[in-house]
Amino acid sequence: RTGGAPSTRNFKLVYYYVRLLVVLLAGAGVFALSGLLGGPKVATYPVGDSPRALAFDGQSMWVLNALGGTLSELTASGCGGNPDVCGQPSHVIKVDQLPTAMTFSADDKILWVAVGLNSTLVQFDPATRRPGLTFHLPNVPTAMLRVADDLWIANQFTGTVTHVGADGSILGDYPAGSKPVALAYDGARLWVANQEAAAITLVDPASGAMLHTFAPGGQPAALAF
Repeated sequence: RTGGAPSTRNFKLVYYYVRLLVVLLAGAGVFALSGLLGGPKVATYPVGDSPRALAFDGQSMWVLNALGGTLSELTASGCGGNPDVCGQPSHVIKVDQLPTAMTFSADDKILWVAVGLNSTLVQFDPATRRPGLTFHLPNVPTAMLRVADDLWIANQFTGTVTHVGADGSILGDYPAGSKPVALAYDGARLWVANQEAAAITLVDPASGAMLHTFAPGGQPAALAF
């Protein structure tokens, strides 16, 4: 969605007793359900316009608000306490227009934010909540995944994935099937969801070569191992 009335989608966070977390993209808020004592306990937490991605740093849940151009930092500790501060907004950080994806570095000291409007990759310091270096990307980013110290970025409009080094340098840009929208890594291969093509493409991260494409049924929009 690129314009019009504010989005009516939410992120729903579902916590189960076995510590399983399921994230469902669904108004501008975060829903948390906890079923530790029988029936579910539901809490709703407001965030920004069109929440698109989540990241967790061990203490806070970060929400990327695409149309709002912001990051919402929510308290994710002390849940169930008295008072219960879980889900309370601690900070709202303005970023560039139309952020599309984010992920933490391996040491959690950098929050990488991909920005679609100007095709850039921005380093944020989660401790100071201030932007650092900005790097130019060769394409409009759609999704992002960290693999070890490097980043992989899916580019829906060019049908490629971009390999970015830990220093922000562009290491490669490779074909990845039609309109890739999501990424996952199994320890050896990069899995790419090609939603409109109803396919999944496997990419070798060492060479960037496409290894295999298959149709899982339906239109894959998200991936996880």
